[in-house]
Amino acid sequence: MKKRLLSLLLALIMALSLVPVTAFATDDHDGQVHVTVENTTWTKADGAPWEGTLVDEWVTLKDDSTMMSCIVDALAAKGYTQTGADTGYISEINGIKEKDASKDSGWMGTLNGFFVNLSFAEFTVKKNTSTNIQLADGDVIHVMYTSTGLGEDLGGTFYNSDTTLKALKVMDGDKTVVLAPEFEASAAEPGGTYSYTVMIDDNATELTILADAANKNYLVKRFLNEKVTDNTEGRDFLFPSNQTALELYKQTHGDPVKSEIILNTPIVLYTRSAVAQALVDSGPAVVTNGVYTVDMDKLNETIDAGTTGEDIGLPQLYGSVSVGTNDQTTYNSGNMFAGRLAYTV
Repeated sequence: MKKRLLSLLLALIMALSLVPVTAFATDDHDGQVHVTVENTTWTKADGAPWEGTLVDEWVTLKDDSTMMSCIVDALAAKGYTQTGADTGYISEINGIKEKDASKDSGWMGTLNGFFVNLSFAEFTVKKNTSTNIQLADGDVIHVMYTSTGLGEDLGGTFYNSDTTLKALKVMDGDKTVVLAPEFEASAAEPGGTYSYTVMIDDNATELTILADAANKNYLVKRFLNEKVTDNTEGRDFLFPSNQTALELYKQTHGDPVKSEIILNTPIVLYTRSAVAQALVDSGPAVVTNGVYTVDMDKLNETIDAGTTGEDIGLPQLYGSVSVGTNDQTTYNSGNMFAGRLAYTV
């Protein structure tokens, strides 16, 4: 059989983003997404009602489908139950509830290998004007139970900034194609560029690139022929969060036409509106004319006391109140938070 060489230049770019990437091939599942629900972290021997894979289904997309509705449909098709989908947060699936295994246990989900940082209901077939996120053919939805570490046992952690890959392979249908040289996770570096040669058959019609992030809180992006980092079309102004963000923009687009400092802020904490309001109601924060301000002394006291979500009126949030930052030795936002924290204590 004749063989031909296909040279691929893969820029392994990891980016924390809201936009998931659809796999290149759907393998005769047009108009469908693949849903898997499993518990691999809490065993029956330790008290779990069940373990292993509960659901492994293709679900047909509808005009009003969301990531959440696809999960509900996949569970219902097999006769399994869930709690919380109607409120935007799944707290129980087929008898396994959040906090059952530990105070940090609960249900989490990835979309195409990326731990989503929005509610499952935000990922829709229709264009979402607030997030610009759309659910598409061939998307892979993976719902998993974390027992410890708020997802760390599933490959996602907020305590490091590792943006490398742990696995990379190319598929020709259901066959794995040989990469030369072989991918080595230990040799991968953030932002690195690596060249691989792929041997494929003459009759190969489609290839799928599969890549797993070392930290699934970071999104793996795939590009064909051209790297696309963002979309600045139709935008007149740039508001970088810090000097690092401005330098990143300059590397991609060159110097801005004009720039000036119109606002300096020491630190911004990002959270959901329900959490922000709960902090107001419980004391660490205040809201004035729609602007939320945090008293760092009170927030420190709340964290040090081991205050839980239930303590501040949010029983659907598992674990203690905390503030997660990037690597404080390499990220400006992390340094800013550490400095502000040191100042207040």
